[in-house]
Amino acid sequence: MSITMAIGAYALSLQKAIVSKLSAIEELAGVDVLCSDKTGTLTQNSLSVQTPIPFGASHPEDVLLCAA
Repeated sequence: MSITMAIGAYALSLQKAIVSKLSAIEELAGVDVLCSDKTGTLTQNSLSVQTPIPFGASHPEDVLLCAA
């Protein structure tokens, strides 16, 4: 298993991705959707939802329901 993850880390390094822990490769392999932004959500380990601003005739509740 460690050899397989090391090969994965090497393949990621060829694409200029830095992996500091081999377990991160295994965890990321199980992710279906990754949402990120440039406000530090991933680096601060903090996620918050604010009032959405819908487009058109949509309601804020509908936006949250579809996002969930």
